[in-house]
Amino acid sequence: FSGMKYGEESFYSERSDKEFLQYGDVLLNTLAGGSVGRIGQWLIKDGQKYITDGHIMILRGNERINPRYMYYALSSKQKELEDAAVGSTNQAFLTITDIYKRTIPNPPLPEQQRIADFLDRKCADIGNVLEKTKSSIEEYKKLKQSVITEAVTKGIRGERPMKDSGSTWFGKIPVSWDANKLKYTFTIRKRIVGEDGHTVLAITQKGVKPKDMSNGNGQFAESYANYQIVHPGD
Repeated sequence: FSGMKYGEESFYSERSDKEFLQYGDVLLNTLAGGSVGRIGQWLIKDGQKYITDGHIMILRGNERINPRYMYYALSSKQKELEDAAVGSTNQAFLTITDIYKRTIPNPPLPEQQRIADFLDRKCADIGNVLEKTKSSIEEYKKLKQSVITEAVTKGIRGERPMKDSGSTWFGKIPVSWDANKLKYTFTIRKRIVGEDGHTVLAITQKGVKPKDMSNGNGQFAESYANYQIVHPGD
């Protein structure tokens, strides 16, 4: 979460420092649909005064709990917090009452500190691995795209004489190839199914897949009768 900094001219500067975000405050998103239940921690200590959105619940630990331990303890139950939200999918929210009634383990303070220190190190290590993995994934995506581009614009037979395709998309193509405008290569099909009861498809990061209608995630239509018919190869 990001805090917003107020300038010296703001009337908020007359308020007690305790009313602003404090180092170690755990921030819990109580609204905003898909991000409800998301947890963060404020770890900036620069003498400035910061605030946050009204739908963010600020949880400030007392002397019986280590702030970092409290953050990890709540983070371990983030899925349960998300599931506890009430309301529609797009406007689900968490209540103070629901947070108050929940419990977390409360080991002695020295052990809380050891647990927090351990998780700081482990999570940093895992974060580094994830960053490297993300970089690798992005590189493989670029490689895949370049292989596809190379094959569809230059073919797979190695070096050959090339000519200008006349397209800013593709540049040069083999001299034996033609380049046609898209409107001459396909027709747009729009055939309404007119009834419910058919499998609904969705475009995902892994390609076209049947839409999962069982988990309640995402948007759903009251009727799919106005959806379009899809044929193999479309």
